[in-house]
Amino acid sequence: MNLLLGKLYVNEGLQNKAEESYTAALRQNPYALEAALALTELAAAKDASPDAFSGSDGTARAGDGLKLTPVTVRHHEIEHFYSDLAAKPNAADIGLSQVDSSWMQTLVAAHMDVERGNYRAAVESFNTLDRVFPKNLHCLVRKGALEIDQELLHQAHVTFKRARQTDDLNLAFMDRYANCLRKGNSRTNLNDLVQELFKISNTSAEAWLAAAYYNDVKGDFETALQFSERAIAERHRHAPAHLLRGELLLRMHRPQPALKAFWTACRLTRSLQAYTGIITSYCDLFAIGVNRYKEALATAKSVVKLYPQKAQSFVLFGSVLALSSEHREQARQALQKALSMEPRKLSTNFALADLLVEDGNLRGAIDRLQALGERHPREEVFTKLAYVYSMDKQYAEALKYFHQALRLNPGSTEALQGLDRLEKLMRGEDPDELSNSMEQMEPEEQEESIETSEYLSP
Repeated sequence: MNLLLGKLYVNEGLQNKAEESYTAALRQNPYALEAALALTELAAAKDASPDAFSGSDGTARAGDGLKLTPVTVRHHEIEHFYSDLAAKPNAADIGLSQVDSSWMQTLVAAHMDVERGNYRAAVESFNTLDRVFPKNLHCLVRKGALEIDQELLHQAHVTFKRARQTDDLNLAFMDRYANCLRKGNSRTNLNDLVQELFKISNTSAEAWLAAAYYNDVKGDFETALQFSERAIAERHRHAPAHLLRGELLLRMHRPQPALKAFWTACRLTRSLQAYTGIITSYCDLFAIGVNRYKEALATAKSVVKLYPQKAQSFVLFGSVLALSSEHREQARQALQKALSMEPRKLSTNFALADLLVEDGNLRGAIDRLQALGERHPREEVFTKLAYVYSMDKQYAEALKYFHQALRLNPGSTEALQGLDRLEKLMRGEDPDELSNSMEQMEPEEQEESIETSEYLSP
């Protein structure tokens, strides 16, 4: 009864009531792991700054301040529930052994680390659990999802294959596996997975979302969008489906509905990926003359507070600061900090290249991207380099790098579109179509001072 009440309260947004119900369930039965894991999600939500959800998809009210309250990571009862229970004199009477209390507390710690963005610590905890319960499906699929978040695609692929071998009828997290295959451009494997999932169920959100990922890889964004919406219809509270819908809408140059999709995903499951989509949507709106600079900046500050250990937080912060010519140097500082945290991160290097392009330093952007391509010869790097060469009117070099990108991924939509645009330019057709996509309007109002030192300090 308490578990059911907890679910209902969560669906209604009554977090405190949900916490009471789940805590009651756990005290009745310490082995009620569903209650324990639900409490980790509720605890992590309490850690979040109220400002993390204040940007929403509406306009900011006049006079709203941008100063954020620092996020302090609180200690919650669930974080030491099993340890405390095992230490009680009557632990044996409850029927909870020391071994069980140990692995259950590790499970809670793993989920808390996932919620807080401490992915490496979470993976270590899941590895510990894997030694206790070899081939445990719960641990395998979550470990695979974490490896995707860390861009360890090969490891994630291996982990998800182990999960499929453990239970080939399981649907949970199989859309994450599909996303892994999409990111790795494994079209054949992705197609096979989609067919297998539909054989299991043609009404599951995971199957429809996997099909959406497959169509995205093919470059059929309209069909991918329809399938992502079908996944949402099957399970409205499935955050990954809202994330993909937002991503597709951005690709189709529809930032306003994309912004709403990303905010919906964020409210369902707070994640750095959702915040990345939100801030990218704000930046795209800004590029077409819709001034949402204050909301973008407020959200970016919140992200730095929520995920101070993630380089992507500073990439987003720097990207927003770069919208204003007055804060280019501060943007550069934020991006350099991100680069020092994760030197291999492509989004950081791309953002720094964009900053050089905006400053008119095309040669500097080319040099940075060439060096990046030598270290990481990936399709995205060569496509980006080709675009910058096009801006610099070095069409032969641009052509070379577009073809290099297409050799790595013949289905790359960005490379194909860039090549088509370049060929038009070389024929003298519509040269203005190739504009600097990062060219931005200056914000009309900047009454607030931007104190970046508190965000950029070591």
